[in-house]
Amino acid sequence: MATLSGKVSGGASGAVTAVRTASIWPDGHLIYDTTQEVLYVGDGSTTGGVALLGAETDPSALKSANNLSDLASVSTAQTNLNLGTAAVESVGTSANNVVQLNGSGQLPALNASLLTNVPTLTATRTAINTGPYTVLAGDQIIGVDTLTHWSAISMVLPAAATGKVYIIADETGSSFTYNITITCDGTETIDGSSGLVLSTNYAVATLYGIAGTGWKIF
Repeated sequence: MATLSGKVSGGASGAVTAVRTASIWPDGHLIYDTTQEVLYVGDGSTTGGVALLGAETDPSALKSANNLSDLASVSTAQTNLNLGTAAVESVGTSANNVVQLNGSGQLPALNASLLTNVPTLTATRTAINTGPYTVLAGDQIIGVDTLTHWSAISMVLPAAATGKVYIIADETGSSFTYNITITCDGTETIDGSSGLVLSTNYAVATLYGIAGTGWKIF
């Protein structure tokens, strides 16, 4: 390629202008393509020259002013960057959104009916119809039947363990006539009392334990 000396279009100190004529890129001349805003060195051919001033002047390069709108393929670029489909989804709680936590860092209220592999919470039921009954550590729901023997039933709770929960229910709806009496281990209490009596039909007592103290009703 010829030397550039004396071949800057518009003069050595003047503005560079497009000088391509008859489809020829003059060899060695600096040529400014005003359409593509690219500065070239002509090579004497009809196909163009060599782009100067870095990638920003290359018509095949991305331009910062376009903010990536000039990507040939957004999906291919996404794949090459190892971005999953979530990268182009909106956040929120509507259909096809990526779930967004609320201002307190909590999950918003959502319909969870399609969740799978979620364990079902179940409790063991123990049925009793005679007393006195000693409540076991493994008991959870205690269903009381006072009609089988037409008699009141009493039971004794074990020493309270923090967080342990018992649900004691009058299943036959007869505790008004045949009371269900619940007492504690040792000096422990139920809400400060030595015991609890269920005396309304279908009454239910839900208790949680505090170790060293006793039981609370909730």
